[in-house]
Amino acid sequence: MVDPLIASRAVHFASSLIVGGVALFSALILQSADAASLAERRQQQVMLAALVLAVLSGAAWLVFLAARIAHSSAAAVLADGTAGSVLTDTQFGRVWLGRLLITVALFGLAFVRLVASARGFFFTSLQAALAALFVGTLAWSGHAAATMGHRGFVHLGGDVFHLIASAAWVGGMLPLLVFIGPRMFGSDPSLFDCFQKLKRFSTLAAWSVAVLAASGALNTWRHQICCLESHFLGYVVTPLLGIKAPKAYRCTASLSLPRNGKAVTSQ
Repeated sequence: MVDPLIASRAVHFASSLIVGGVALFSALILQSADAASLAERRQQQVMLAALVLAVLSGAAWLVFLAARIAHSSAAAVLADGTAGSVLTDTQFGRVWLGRLLITVALFGLAFVRLVASARGFFFTSLQAALAALFVGTLAWSGHAAATMGHRGFVHLGGDVFHLIASAAWVGGMLPLLVFIGPRMFGSDPSLFDCFQKLKRFSTLAAWSVAVLAASGALNTWRHQICCLESHFLGYVVTPLLGIKAPKAYRCTASLSLPRNGKAVTSQ
């Protein structure tokens, strides 16, 4: 059986990447200067659908996380106020409230662009910036938010760039398909437009892969340095000096040993 917490997180990440992908595709690939009204309307429809899915999955993630923390059911944490406490009294909840405000702004902007056909540089740039912020703040829902000191800034920065690059490339595949898909059933968009958009998207994808590789390597380096420090201080320096070095075990602080004797990682 699929864990509902894992499922809600997966859906939320996917829908958030699509939100970022649509906004970045409209700003960098579709480009308001040559965007046909129908093509732009389709993109904003995808944006609205992704935002609704992101809100629903984000709420489910919060409830199932509260249930996991309280060792209770989803219905129970909603009834006794535990879910509300997680929302208002934890860093995760405060980040979720901030992302909810960004969601409202994105929803209103997408609605205006859909109804009023607002396709100017200001609207596309604002939507792209808000969407990048919406995706990037997902970094505060992971382990990077719990990393202390300068390593925490490095970890968070790497995750933010990793998420935005993922939205531009992976999340941008759906809006690309939405743009070129109608060509299979008619003459619009033209082959020249399809070629231009595919060329732009391939360039964006190449830069995104470079950012993904760099941010992934940065986080791998940070993890290796931390673990090397932990093993060196914990197994060599500490026994020689005869002192305790609690900071040396920062990388393994999330490990616990249950009764069956197997190490597991706490979430």
